[in-house]
Amino acid sequence: SSSYPDPVLSWWMGDALGAILFTPLLLAWLYHKPKQHLPAARHEEIAYFSILLLLCLLVFSKLSGKLFNYQFEPFMLLPVLVWGALRFNMRVVALGSVIVFFFSMLGMVWEMGAFAPATIHSIREVWFYNLMLGVTCLVLAVHNYQRESASRHLELSEANLRHAQSVAAIGSWHLDIPGHRLRWSDETYRIFGIEPATLITPE
Repeated sequence: SSSYPDPVLSWWMGDALGAILFTPLLLAWLYHKPKQHLPAARHEEIAYFSILLLLCLLVFSKLSGKLFNYQFEPFMLLPVLVWGALRFNMRVVALGSVIVFFFSMLGMVWEMGAFAPATIHSIREVWFYNLMLGVTCLVLAVHNYQRESASRHLELSEANLRHAQSVAAIGSWHLDIPGHRLRWSDETYRIFGIEPATLITPE
């Protein structure tokens, strides 16, 4: 019948959003092992969730209209979510996306905020909005995690190289001909009795 595509589309939309928002959250809490937090990082997380919750209240309720006589736009949350994706682990990022999803859904159901009233059109707007935010945060978080992981491996490799050179009393150097720069390893400086980080020229 002519009404058949709408239930199928709604079913597919729900599954797609669940895979983007809830699957990363579940996998992150089950398998992702974040590094130990420093106190400063913990305070930044608290600030992140506080700002995110405040903006969710302003965007998806009547609070902004009462306080500022202005309805805040839903994409005001994007910079905060990007901040989280670039600064925190996957657990925090996925939880932030789910928080925005619940606030946007509740605001629409209770007919408050940016996506009120609840219609087929607003349901699809909420779906697209959360899908876009979820995918953006997920991609940024994965990229940031891979970058940090590569940086940690590089630091470990450099530390192992410095230790091996120190034990074997072997130095290394690199000559950048186009840039006219000569770089020595720490052990090379020690072998020649020169202070580390002293500028060395090819001459």
